[in-house]
Amino acid sequence: MIIVRATLPLVGAALYRWRGSGIWTPPRPIPQILIALPFGLLFHDDLLSIAVIGLTAIALCLGHGQYQSMGRPDVTHDKSSVDILIAWMFKTPASFAHCFAGMALTGALVTLPAGIALGNPVLALSGALKAVCYLIGSRVKFQAFGDTAECLTGAVFWGAVAVWMQ
Repeated sequence: MIIVRATLPLVGAALYRWRGSGIWTPPRPIPQILIALPFGLLFHDDLLSIAVIGLTAIALCLGHGQYQSMGRPDVTHDKSSVDILIAWMFKTPASFAHCFAGMALTGALVTLPAGIALGNPVLALSGALKAVCYLIGSRVKFQAFGDTAECLTGAVFWGAVAVWMQ
């Protein structure tokens, strides 16, 4: 079990980076379902497992588009599905606060289904660390390891599973 717990964040980092790399990535929702699979490991009930995997994959499909810029005006991306809420909260689009909140929300939506099903608020909100991962990634680049932000985000998502699995 220790080896599985230690390996999950590494596999999550590689898979999440692969999803964002554009290198032979199958169409949506296949990569999102693959990333959502370990969240199903947290449950012994098959139906609950499938529901959590499905909701997690849907959350991953919402995307994070424009929030990747972390407030840099020179970087533009597609709009995210959750931007209605974020735009209502922050009147200045593409500001640092706007992007940070958007990344935190899209990350929290990924871990929320598993956290709610387990009654675990720490797990439910752990995905909000995605904003911190992208903040670090926007400041630090390790080109040999691909995009730092994506690797950190995958490690956090699958690391959360590793911490809470029985």
